[in-house]
Amino acid sequence: MVSKGHNKKRNVGLVFEQALRTVSNHILDSDVKSAKETLNLIREHFATGTELKKELRIFNALLKTNLDDTRIAERILDIAKDSIKKIDYRTLDAQKGAFVNEANRFFGKNKLFNIRVPRFRDYATVQVLMNEWRKDSPDPVLTAEYEQKVVDMMLSEQREQDSGKIPAINSLTLKLMHEKLENKYSTNLLEPQRLFLSKAVFSEGTELVQEMNDTKVAALAMLDTYLQEENSQILLKKYQKVKENIDNFIPENNKESYAKHMTVLHLIEELSSNE
Repeated sequence: MVSKGHNKKRNVGLVFEQALRTVSNHILDSDVKSAKETLNLIREHFATGTELKKELRIFNALLKTNLDDTRIAERILDIAKDSIKKIDYRTLDAQKGAFVNEANRFFGKNKLFNIRVPRFRDYATVQVLMNEWRKDSPDPVLTAEYEQKVVDMMLSEQREQDSGKIPAINSLTLKLMHEKLENKYSTNLLEPQRLFLSKAVFSEGTELVQEMNDTKVAALAMLDTYLQEENSQILLKKYQKVKENIDNFIPENNKESYAKHMTVLHLIEELSSNE
């Protein structure tokens, strides 16, 4: 159960994620102007050196760290607790208020803050815990309960890693958005394809190439298994040709590689559904 004192508009991790998802939606809609305007808003309020950015970094360390050692998780908790106390809360509160006001003006009242985000309870847990740490006399029962919840989160399944970096739109992504991706996959995108297109904006080129290489390896492994078990000569011939094409695919940071990668992701989905 989330503490009744939680205010989602002042949850630093939540509002940052909502803003990034807004950028992602603009990208998929090929709305270059709105995507850039939203990024400018994020950069302005979450600039390096602001108390808002400092709290966001601590927030992400608690929400998105994945470990298999309880002692390390508890150590991170201690460091985060000390770091939170060093943030100027009055300045932070003013900066949060300024972001809320600007977001309401920019997007429309409460429109940004009504965007649904997975793991909402985890976001709320982290913010409530940080708020308790800031108090001169924190609630010992609530603090202990939420500290354990955060440790359990760190020790649970793999979390998406995110440094809290503010993304940038590069020229390649602008070109992709202008083309609207309509030639092949503008509708009925699979979730992995949606995520990859978002990363085309949020990640460095080397990270995208590495991801495409990893996906290529996974697809080839799945095809090897499939070819060993399939009896239909027609399907064997079809997928053998597909395997050759993927094997010859050398991922690069360009739109042609992006398009091929989207096809590989679709193949993986197809093979997975046949298992």
